[in-house]
Amino acid sequence: AAPLRREVIVELPSTTGPLETDRIMIRPDPIQAQYLPGVRWGEETPIMVQSLMLRSLSATDGVLFVGRRPLGSGGDFALVTDLVDFQAEVRGGEVVARISIDVRMVRERDVAIVAAQSFSAEATAAGDSNDQIIAAFNTASDAVLQDFTRWTLARLGRPL
Repeated sequence: AAPLRREVIVELPSTTGPLETDRIMIRPDPIQAQYLPGVRWGEETPIMVQSLMLRSLSATDGVLFVGRRPLGSGGDFALVTDLVDFQAEVRGGEVVARISIDVRMVRERDVAIVAAQSFSAEATAAGDSNDQIIAAFNTASDAVLQDFTRWTLARLGRPL
């Protein structure tokens, strides 16, 4: 099918200080935050998440334009997001990657919120090495991005 004639802007996710870094956060317990030694994301976490959301929507060819900024005076819809969780957590000796994102779809012409949804996923790492933890992040982010993409296209009028 032809793409919807819509321009969708994915805004940079807002988040808290511990996630505004390119370091990979791990929580050994619920009130403690540390970072994995010797590894970093390719970009700061909010920028990386925004890029993944953009790529996920663009890959569907479901809308005319998906970007960080509108082509003209303004896009048709903006996706305003809050990055709630993007960390590994130690639970009972296992390491679990946890990702949670709150999304609000805003119609630009009148700045009205037309839909809102929370997306989250967890994946247990096969072990505690950096590579295994990052693989768990990949699994959790794939699940979140699939759900996010389906929801977004359905709200725009083109379900997958």
